[in-house]
Amino acid sequence: MEVLQLLGTALGISAMAGINLYLTVFATSLSLNMGWLHLSPQMQSLQVLADPAILMISGGLYFLEFFVDKVPGLDSLWDSVHTAIRPLGAMLMSMALLGQTDVTLEIVTALLCGGVALSTHATKLGVRAVINTSPEPFSNAAVSVTEDFIVAGGVALSYAHPVAAAVGVVIFLIAFAWFAPKLFRLVRMVFVFGWSRLSAGSGHGAGMPLEIKARHREQLGEYLPEGQTLSWCVRGFTGRSLLFSAGLVCYLFRTGKRGNAMSSGQGREVHEESTINGGPALGLFVPSKKHIQWFESDRLEISVKTRFLFYEFVFYDTVRQQSVVLRFSRRDGARLREELGIRV
Repeated sequence: MEVLQLLGTALGISAMAGINLYLTVFATSLSLNMGWLHLSPQMQSLQVLADPAILMISGGLYFLEFFVDKVPGLDSLWDSVHTAIRPLGAMLMSMALLGQTDVTLEIVTALLCGGVALSTHATKLGVRAVINTSPEPFSNAAVSVTEDFIVAGGVALSYAHPVAAAVGVVIFLIAFAWFAPKLFRLVRMVFVFGWSRLSAGSGHGAGMPLEIKARHREQLGEYLPEGQTLSWCVRGFTGRSLLFSAGLVCYLFRTGKRGNAMSSGQGREVHEESTINGGPALGLFVPSKKHIQWFESDRLEISVKTRFLFYEFVFYDTVRQQSVVLRFSRRDGARLREELGIRV
């Protein structure tokens, strides 16, 4: 039972360290110095955190992170730097918690706690990256303050009720396993758009691009009717809608009769084939879903919203009353606005 309680405390502390290592150490050190935390005989090795030097250093680093964590963009840079620091700090704290125990147990616990810290850190990094797509700074500050309260409460819970803390960590890991792929897609989208903004700015560029990976071009070619080829193609990401979750790679394209067709559409389903009529057509291809959709110009309404890193296009089918949300870099979005004749 004592080992389970130690493990519960170690897991809870590691989860909090993944969010904010310096606050976790500072809260523990302060609690020891103020007499709020009384360590059990099994955790006496953690008494080293009561050293005044650790209290001052962890407090100073937390003071610095308190302000950095509320600046959009700078917070993500800070989190990126701490990708290795937080899990490593969690592993060291877990080993200090266990004290002189079985070496195998120490190694297993350290690895487990490092993984838990990496999971909470990855969640924080991803959520902050998504929030940073908004130009206003208030959401960052609100989330940062909320995280601080969670860490402070989580540290107190881990020492007072280790079993409850362990249950909370298990629930989080289950949720993380489900949420991680979605979060990864959103983070990938943010970094792609962020890099595009830094490297190329928001200029309109020259003409429409033909930007599609070779394997995706081959897949798309199987859907195009005879005599049709790509006039232009723009890579982007889906936004959340009834049809798609957010962050899926997609291609908005227009077909034409210039040159030879890429390939025949025989044997493959083409949605709303009546839109082609042998002439140019506007279409959407989502490779991961093997989905292609043609847009009927006479029943299509397009609106554009300007975001910090991208343009968000909403394609609304007035007959089906169904929307498709697509996101493109500022550069490609500006080109699309001109091509489609849309005013923001």
